[in-house]
Parts: sequence; C-alpha cells; structure tokens
Amino acid sequence: MNTHTNSLKTCPVTRRRGLPTITRHCLGLALSMGLALLTATFVDTVQADNATPKVYGKTIGNWGHAWWQWAFNFPSAGNPILEDGNVDCSAGQSGEVWYLAGSFGSKAERTCTIKKGKAVFFPLLNGLYWTPLDPTIPEDCTDVLSCRTGVGESIDKITGWSCTVDHVPCVWFAQVVRAQSNARRFNIPPGSVATDFGYAPGVRKISISDGYWVMLDPLPPGEHTIHFTSASAAFPDFALDVTYHLTVSALKD
Repeated sequence: MNTHTNSLKTCPVTRRRGLPTITRHCLGLALSMGLALLTATFVDTVQADNATPKVYGKTIGNWGHAWWQWAFNFPSAGNPILEDGNVDCSAGQSGEVWYLAGSFGSKAERTCTIKKGKAVFFPLLNGLYWTPLDPTIPEDCTDVLSCRTGVGESIDKITGWSCTVDHVPCVWFAQVVRAQSNARRFNIPPGSVATDFGYAPGVRKISISDGYWVMLDPLPPGEHTIHFTSASAAFPDFALDVTYHLTVSALKD
C-alpha cells in the first residue's frame, strides 16, 4: 500500500549479502490470505529514527524514503504506482537496488525485465508525512515528532498483508520489516504525481517515511512472479493487490 495523508518474534539467522536468511524454525504469522507461515522472520517494531543494520548501504527505513522520492519523481503518466500491463522497470533506477511499486489501493498486474544482479525493494504498506512548503498552508505535520507520530499511526492501522515470490512466502527469502526513515528533505519536482493531489512543487524540509518493506537479494536469471497484497483500517475501500511477472536477464551491467 502506498499512502500519503490521503493516503515478535525473530528467528536465529545467518547473514547473506542483503538481509538475514532463516536458519531454523520459529513461530510464524497468519497472513491476510490465511497462509500459515511455519518459518518466518518478521519485524513488527517500528525502527524509529532508523535503526540498524544497513542493507546495501542504507537502513531499510532510509531505503523506504528513497523509494518515495523515486516514485514521486514521476508524473502521473508513466508513474510506476499507476501502471498496469507491460511496464519499464528500469525507469528511474540506478545502483544495485531496484524498486517495484505498489498501487494507490487497486489491483495491478505488471510484466517487465530487470537486470541480473539487482536487489529488489518494495513496500507492502507504506506512507510518507512531510512539513509544509509554506508554513501558512498546513500539510501533514509541523516538525520531526509530529511527522514521525502521524505517519506511524497511519501504518499502525494495517489489518493484513501477504507476499510471495514464485508462490513461496517472501519470508523464506527475506525479512518483512516495519521501519521508519530518518528525518530528511523531500523534493516534489514540477509535474510530479504529487501535484495532482494539490501539493505545490518544492523541497519540504522535513519528511519521514514508514512502512512494511521487503528487500530481496538478486533473483536468479529467468522468470519470476512476485505477488503482494495489503489492507488498512485507515482506508476501508483500499485493497492493494499487485503482481509482477519479472524476467531477470542473464546479462549484468
């Protein structure tokens, strides 16, 4: 889920290049689709002010903030959150981590190609609060504390999620992590999809992201299917249901 204002238990693990992987059985969770996970690593504690460890050079919370900047750099036309069908998953991407998009509460089925060796990062449920560009025109929050509290309360209202990679629960591959970002500036460029919601272009001095995030280490070359859903009591009509049919190319950069 991608929202704006309109918008535990851990198992013993061993570390790979990215997030830890599961080494033995522990208590699982019942997903919103009724899937009982017998082996899971799930973090349900908000990593307020962006707890460690770092993964691919950033904490999960700050990867989440970077995800929002990536998504809001696009206009509505061609915005990854709004697309369906055949899409260009390379748009706006750089580095060793590539982003996948959720939706604004609808069903989407996307097909695309990604390069070999790219980690894949995406939200199950996420939000972003920021301070106003013009202090006389209220937006989401007024300072770090109110931004952190506001976005946290929004994400607290999650009622369910599911996530699979090639029909296997995501938690067999990586943690599902609830994490907030550090307080950071956030730029809304001219033409951004955010302007369609009435937000003026410009740099907000304080913004904080929160959400449930998945960071997958690079998938092997070939065909893969990633499917994820979420729901929230904050938005009763919201029902995110996103499927990606990915082809991982055999060639790296």
